[in-house]
Amino acid sequence: AHGRSRKRGCTRCIDACPAEAIVSLGEKVQVNPYLCQGGGTCATSCPSGAMTYAYPAPGDLLYAVQRLLRDYRDAGGTSPTLLFHDEASAAAVADDFTAVMPERVLPVAIEEIGSVGMDTWLASLAYGAETVVLLTCDATPPQVIETLQEQLAIAQAILAGMGYPEGRLHLVNGDQPASALQALAALPSGQSRQSATFAAPPADKRGTLRLALDHLQSHAPAPKRVTPLPAGAPFGEVRVDAGACTLCMSCVSACPTHALQDGRGLPQLNFREWNCVQCGLCERTCPEDAITLAPRLLQDAEARERPRILHEEQPVCCIACGKPFATRAMLD
Repeated sequence: AHGRSRKRGCTRCIDACPAEAIVSLGEKVQVNPYLCQGGGTCATSCPSGAMTYAYPAPGDLLYAVQRLLRDYRDAGGTSPTLLFHDEASAAAVADDFTAVMPERVLPVAIEEIGSVGMDTWLASLAYGAETVVLLTCDATPPQVIETLQEQLAIAQAILAGMGYPEGRLHLVNGDQPASALQALAALPSGQSRQSATFAAPPADKRGTLRLALDHLQSHAPAPKRVTPLPAGAPFGEVRVDAGACTLCMSCVSACPTHALQDGRGLPQLNFREWNCVQCGLCERTCPEDAITLAPRLLQDAEARERPRILHEEQPVCCIACGKPFATRAMLD
């Protein structure tokens, strides 16, 4: 989704990398192994799952989280909070928090705090976590914190659109023990809800997100039909100005996820919303400037998956043989 035919699309991984280790090679990106510090924000911000973090793999991490939450519930625990922390903030967990933080807070050690993203947070909530807390520290690069805040804003908007109360996702600085403990003590607790049993598909970020969203949606307190999302969200629709579109299909050939599709012989432009990662290639490729992007989440899972017609015209037929060969807009 980064580039196609000299048009620039998604640059989220490049923008998120605090080490400037990712560069554009036209239609692809390249990670410089001599600059990469393994921060993982590229995988967190990547909308398609093209960037992944290998230690631990997302599927392995979610399997461990699922087992942890299940064992906690089997032992009689309620309203669990997952506290993700990395090596930089491990000292704060061991020295400042262990003896005084609420017993329902379950620490989860990971390699880098920037490596867990929306798929992990929402899947953790689906598995039964009441809240998810990301523990940073003063040594966490500002660009990592900024990326996490952007992703948190998107995830919180999704949860709000389903009717879940505020406070399900938090970012806390472990080097400020007083405020961090106050935040942990104030975390909401609610009634237990049915936990998801799905296994996260390996190396499939969109698949994990689909399963988590479907479960959360099925148990949502007050879901809306459509949830507007902040700019940069990996979900949304493509809007087409019917008066400007000539059905040239340039956008279809540019779309890297097959969200935009032709009419298979008919003069139609079809759209499958779940496939769209809002990379912007269609918008930049359209010669008529007829396309705009609208970040949002369509809560109806079937409607997200079902193709719909964005624009269609009657074909113009040859006056001699009667064979359809173009649209009126194209001829004009």
